[in-house]
Amino acid sequence: MESTREDTAEDLGSRPPSRSKRVPRWGWALLLAVGWTLLLGSALLRPGGRIHADVTEHATSGTVLPPLYPGMSLEQRFVAGADGLSSVTVRFGLYARRPTCQLVATLIAADGRAVAVSSLPCSDIPDSQLIPAIIVAPQPGSAGQQFVLRIAMTTDASDPITLFGTPPTATVPAA
Repeated sequence: MESTREDTAEDLGSRPPSRSKRVPRWGWALLLAVGWTLLLGSALLRPGGRIHADVTEHATSGTVLPPLYPGMSLEQRFVAGADGLSSVTVRFGLYARRPTCQLVATLIAADGRAVAVSSLPCSDIPDSQLIPAIIVAPQPGSAGQQFVLRIAMTTDASDPITLFGTPPTATVPAA
């Protein structure tokens, strides 16, 4: 007996084979991937907000001071806003390098005496982040007292280094 196409169709119940209009699985996967890409792209293109380097501690943002050279020093006068002054933080600018040099930080009281002296290897200083330049035992009676922070470079530097300064204001930030 010969089998023909018509005989096969009759054996299946006289229904011609239908073409499915369903979307193949790879189509759904492609649609899902495009959707996730659009969602992720819209999230990444939003403004990100402030970064760590934009935040200052107890001070208004200031300008970058001129670079320090060997034998040169920069000074910043400030008034302690609270009793018990125990540290002074500074933001250094290293121009995205790791210079080899040595800095000396000196905290000077209003009467001219050195309250504390510290040595800072430039290779240990992070770029554009606040670090403690001076750490001392809490100074009793320091509220309202004027101090001077002096930063001096004692050795030749392989690369420039600078400080971020704050302009004088009528209101003194807490120290």
